[in-house]
Amino acid sequence: MLYSGSLSSKEPEMREGTFIFYGSRGNIIATGFYSNDFPSGEWCYFTEKGDTMQLLNYEHVYQHMKNNGQKPDDTLPAMDTGNEVFMVVEDMPVFRNGNAGEFRNFIFENLRYPVYASQKEIQGRVFVQFTVEKDGKVSNARIVRSAHPDLDAETLRVVMESPEWTPGRQRGQPVNVQFTFPVVFLLN
Repeated sequence: MLYSGSLSSKEPEMREGTFIFYGSRGNIIATGFYSNDFPSGEWCYFTEKGDTMQLLNYEHVYQHMKNNGQKPDDTLPAMDTGNEVFMVVEDMPVFRNGNAGEFRNFIFENLRYPVYASQKEIQGRVFVQFTVEKDGKVSNARIVRSAHPDLDAETLRVVMESPEWTPGRQRGQPVNVQFTFPVVFLLN
């Protein structure tokens, strides 16, 4: 994978400005802007045929992180939402049909390896914590163990796109339940 863009001349090198990433066939696979080595603004990802596959606005990703007291390169302390959040309940939340691997499959099917991380062969395991709310929606996603800012941002994006779950129940009442989930980025 090739790219065009500029790196600083000082160590460590940092990405700055507009970048275009090219696939092995010379086709454009992503375009976007870097500021101080972090993706910034709206990025566009393309299919091999050149169709727009995804638009991702990193300001929204970072705003979500900021709202939760996070910085892109932080490992963060525990949150306090003001509502009672359980770790274990009588009836745990269920994703889709209840198969334990379904959420992992959802993550795998929707995860897009960040272009820069792929190019630099950055791999790792990101631990994300999130709450399945009483209404089944996912909220308060945050990184509790970082691997790299690009991998962290992609993990947050996918988790926040999760369809609704069947909420957890305690004493017959729906409750908020917190999960910590590992997302593994491996290059083949």
